[in-house]
Amino acid sequence: MGKLWTFGDSFTEGAGLSRIYDRDFKWIRKYHKNHIWAEVLSTNLGLELENYGGSGASNMTILNTLITTLPSLGSQDVVIIGTTDPSRYLIHSNTKHIELSPVSVDNLHKELNCWPTPDLLYTKEEENTIRDYYLLTTRRSEVYREVYTGLFDSICRHLRGLGITCLLWDCGLWGDLENIQSWSNDEYPDGHWSPNGNIIFAEYLTYLIQSNTTSEIIYSSHLKQNYQQLLTISTKHQYINYKKPLL
Repeated sequence: MGKLWTFGDSFTEGAGLSRIYDRDFKWIRKYHKNHIWAEVLSTNLGLELENYGGSGASNMTILNTLITTLPSLGSQDVVIIGTTDPSRYLIHSNTKHIELSPVSVDNLHKELNCWPTPDLLYTKEEENTIRDYYLLTTRRSEVYREVYTGLFDSICRHLRGLGITCLLWDCGLWGDLENIQSWSNDEYPDGHWSPNGNIIFAEYLTYLIQSNTTSEIIYSSHLKQNYQQLLTISTKHQYINYKKPLL
């Protein structure tokens, strides 16, 4: 039996349904963890799941994980790769590799100083260099995004040449499917996909794989071009309502 290999960040991991920090919403994991798109897709395809999604993962981390895993892939396998925000990046020290996922320059200092170990203390000059690099990647995010997408696409093409099904999707899809905040009517402010968003994405990937249309990178525009197919999937899908269990 082949395997389904998924690589990406928190949207691949299933954050919001699998990783929940607010104790008042732990029930979501209990009732909806099986709705994570990678889980649904593996069931649809009848493949064992190997999910390498990681919250906060940078494109370099996703790339490193993918390259490390390449020798384990077989011709009956399916590989799904999701890109992430190019402003995320790895910082290396003597003993650790940490991911920086700042949402602003102000937040960068907090991220850099949340590891109170001597080998991870940065001088002011080093912190300024890291800040300048962050500003560069945010100003030129489309350029960096294209570079990483090109690297992932090259690997996908190589895998397809070996007979392995490979799909690449862009992080621009994050906002294209229902998220948890919308699903919960703003009760739970989480931007990750809801159970419905996850399931519709899984069904869409299933459609692409089964119809052997996996060569195109899945951008937001790709979803719009295939709106009719998405509408068909959404119509067949039995909507899962947000329903907090009684305590």
